[in-house]
Amino acid sequence: KGSWLMKPGPYLFLILLFTLFSGCGEPPVRKGPSDVVFAYGNGEGIYLLSGDGSLNKKVIGGYYYQPALSPDGTKIACVYDKSFQITIFNLDANRDLVGQPKNVYNSQAYSQESKPTPASCPVWSLDGQKLYFLNQNHLILYDYQLMRTTSLFDFPENQTGGQTQESGNMKLSKEGDSLFCMMSEGEDKLDFWTVNLSANQGTQVAGICRALLSDFKFPPEISGDVLENLFGSAENPAWGPIPSPDRRYFFYFRRDPGFPGKKRIEGFDRTTKEKFDVATLGYSLFGD
Repeated sequence: KGSWLMKPGPYLFLILLFTLFSGCGEPPVRKGPSDVVFAYGNGEGIYLLSGDGSLNKKVIGGYYYQPALSPDGTKIACVYDKSFQITIFNLDANRDLVGQPKNVYNSQAYSQESKPTPASCPVWSLDGQKLYFLNQNHLILYDYQLMRTTSLFDFPENQTGGQTQESGNMKLSKEGDSLFCMMSEGEDKLDFWTVNLSANQGTQVAGICRALLSDFKFPPEISGDVLENLFGSAENPAWGPIPSPDRRYFFYFRRDPGFPGKKRIEGFDRTTKEKFDVATLGYSLFGD
């Protein structure tokens, strides 16, 4: 019973296979900006990552998703798996957790519904004093100064937000005066909205079959503003893009083709229209 080193057949094959495919889909040569930091989740916790990958720090453990780093970098808002509330963690100057987390939930919906429904898609205002999130078909605002939640707008009852990139998304406009929302209608349809925050009025701009977006084939009803905010850009669309505070860059996950495929984070520079590498997170047995 010799060791595996004395029986190179199947192992040698796997090594050769790994070598053959490890060069497929190599990331862009250019690295991202080192002074831009954002938060991401991978199902095992929340991490802070710089645009060039030099910082990659796990700050929160557990099944938290959809992290949103505040504009000043002192807070992370995120959702716990299927939770009805948004959890906000505080960070110190070293980007370590400090103090106790804050829980924010839609008290009106919680008291009216027979059971609480999951919260999703936290988004900070430009000044970091307000937090928007979705709760079922309700758009909720939490005001830090008033320390209370307000229901700003109700989408149709058959449309809901979601805690995954493909089931729901919400992003703030660059000017901070509008929200762009992608809502799920059943399993087969996605609905797109713009919400004017000064008037608290929403307008549905498109409703399309979910399958049509598998190859990012956008119908003409989805305007440039909606597309850029919810999918990053027309040149390089992605699910759940994470914008930088100044909106010049956005970051997204991808898996390389082949076996095994690299799991990594890339970025896109909206000014130069160039992709750049951020960090490799590991390997997946099945690439995209």
